[in-house]
Amino acid sequence: MARGLLVLVFAIIVQTIFALNCNDDAWIDGSAPLFTKDTCRSNEKSCYYLVCQMPNGDQFHNKGCALSDSFCAVDHCSEVLGTTTKCQTCSEDYCN
Repeated sequence: MARGLLVLVFAIIVQTIFALNCNDDAWIDGSAPLFTKDTCRSNEKSCYYLVCQMPNGDQFHNKGCALSDSFCAVDHCSEVLGTTTKCQTCSEDYCN
C-alpha cells in the first residue's frame, strides 16, 4: 500500500515537471499534441505523449518535450514509474 502511494506521488511530481516543459494549452483531454517540434525549447528534439499502464490496471498519462527522439523508448514508463509499460511513440505519431 505504501509503495503504491509512493509511486503515485512520484508520478504526479514527474507529470508536473514534464508538463511545465511544453505548451500545456495545446493538449485537449489527453489527446495528441497540436503543436509542432518548434514549440519545444531549442535543446529539445521532440514532443511526446506517454501512456503508462500501472500494475493495478490504471493508466498514467504524460506529455511534454524531450531531449531526444529516443526518450519514448518502450521501457521509459518502467524506468520512471516502476510500472509495466504501454508507451506511445514520440514525435512522428503525436506531433505535427
